[in-house]
Amino acid sequence: MGLDIEPENLRRVRKMLEMTQRELADLSGVSQSLIAKIESGTVEPSYRVMKELDRVLKGKNRSLLDASGVMNRSVMSFEAAVPLEEAMKGLVRNGYSQAPVIEEGRVVGSISETSIVKELEDGKNTEGLTVRDAMEGPLPQIPASSSLDAARGLLGYFPAVLVMENGGIKGIITKSDLIKDHLVKG
Repeated sequence: MGLDIEPENLRRVRKMLEMTQRELADLSGVSQSLIAKIESGTVEPSYRVMKELDRVLKGKNRSLLDASGVMNRSVMSFEAAVPLEEAMKGLVRNGYSQAPVIEEGRVVGSISETSIVKELEDGKNTEGLTVRDAMEGPLPQIPASSSLDAARGLLGYFPAVLVMENGGIKGIITKSDLIKDHLVKG
């Protein structure tokens, strides 16, 4: 059985998984100092060490088969009463295409590049408009324990899926997250 992760790619793959060297060390049994040396290229790891790191990063010891394994934990949201201009700037500044809209702690809709462009196409001056004016229906919501296949199915119809836990947003999954997950798993 060959390895999918080469020593020179270890840091990139670990960071894509949002994993620290310490977390990888704890899950793999490989010392953090050895992981640091492998990532810096100062040591050539043994096959056994790379096999163990490969196993952990593929998710056999860390569940990447559920929604919480691929979600982005950094979720930008906007209150419905926020000025539309402020939301537009926030999306652009952070490189997001969509975000949930919140009202009194509940998800009530979503705002996206598409919904904003529709407002702009209508020739409306966005001054004085709020997020509520450009809001679309809410993004679908799934529990953190849902399968990745459930999220994948929803992403065929929606731009993003919210991952929920205890009534709150735990993360968001976009098509880009699925691509990143595929590249990591190979």
